[in-house]
Amino acid sequence: MDCYGAINFETEKATLFIPILSDLLKIWMTTMDQEAYKAKYPLIDDVQYTDQMEDYFKAQGPETVFVNSGVNSDSGLKTMIAEDKFYKETGATTDVDKLHNIVSESRVYKNDEEMEIMRWASKITCEAHCNVMKNCKVGQRESQLESFFNYHAQQKYFCGRVQPYVSVCGCGPSAATLHYHDNDKWLKSG
Repeated sequence: MDCYGAINFETEKATLFIPILSDLLKIWMTTMDQEAYKAKYPLIDDVQYTDQMEDYFKAQGPETVFVNSGVNSDSGLKTMIAEDKFYKETGATTDVDKLHNIVSESRVYKNDEEMEIMRWASKITCEAHCNVMKNCKVGQRESQLESFFNYHAQQKYFCGRVQPYVSVCGCGPSAATLHYHDNDKWLKSG
């Protein structure tokens, strides 16, 4: 939704920049104001609108702006970055190499809370897979098997639409390949 974040490494304060959304969008989706974002993300020190980004960087007067630019090693996708117009006029140098490697490396190490969340997600996932196996019958479609997975997580753990991860329930010819289909072929043919 075109949100951006900035961390001032000297003050250790995080700022989230959100777009100004039309009131018309409230008909179709839940929109949040600055206070709602602050309440939802307590680690954020300040929430401003994206049209305030340029003024924010000018006021901060950084020597260097570190931009998280790189390629995700899991997906192969390039990270989306803010347009340089937001920080270019500050006179700061721009470093597009260091931050991505630091952030990527930090994903490898987990603290105790993150480990506990991973254990919790694994527990839900194991139980949900067992539920799929208990209810699996000849002739069922992949979507039916996936519904057993989702139902268990939603009913027992109140996960709602957000599952620990998206289940992969392969049937027929898909069962042998699951994750290995050629995404580029699908994108080019669509």
